[in-house]
Formats: sequence, C-alpha cells, structure tokens
Amino acid sequence: MFGRKKKKQEEPKSYLRCPYCGHAPIIVTGKCTYHNPRHTVYRYECDLRCLQGEVCQTAEAAFDSWVRIVARYYDAENAIRQFRKERKS
Repeated sequence: MFGRKKKKQEEPKSYLRCPYCGHAPIIVTGKCTYHNPRHTVYRYECDLRCLQGEVCQTAEAAFDSWVRIVARYYDAENAIRQFRKERKS
C-alpha cells in the first residue's frame, strides 16, 4: 500500500533441509561391506547429492550426523560474514 516495499524477512535456519539447494534429505540404507554383510548401515543425503552425511549403524545416529554437518555449514557462513564486517571497518 502507498508504494512501500515490505522488508524481506530472513527465513529461519532449518537443519532438516540442505543448505545448498533447500531439498529435504532422504535416508539411504545399504549393507556393510567391510565387517559383516548382515548389518544394515544408514546415511542421510540430499536429493541432488550436494551434501551427504556419515555412514552410521543406526538411523538416529545418521540423523545426528546430518544435523552436525548442516550446523557446521551455518557456523562457517557466520564466520565468513563476521570476517567481512571486520575487514570493512
């Protein structure tokens, strides 16, 4: 109204989405080829495979590794922004 533009609100960080493309991760299951082929291993990855988690023995551990990887991405992003601000001033 009255030609004013609304400020774009920053979306909250979602640890359940890929930070690169925004897709939800899928869980990939497979058989362990190193120790015991009867064990099932789990891993979360993006649909487009731009980010992959660690191979874990339980689905809960695979989810925790996905959250840690995405959190590291956001921590690095904040560190880069802070470095740029310090350089400007």
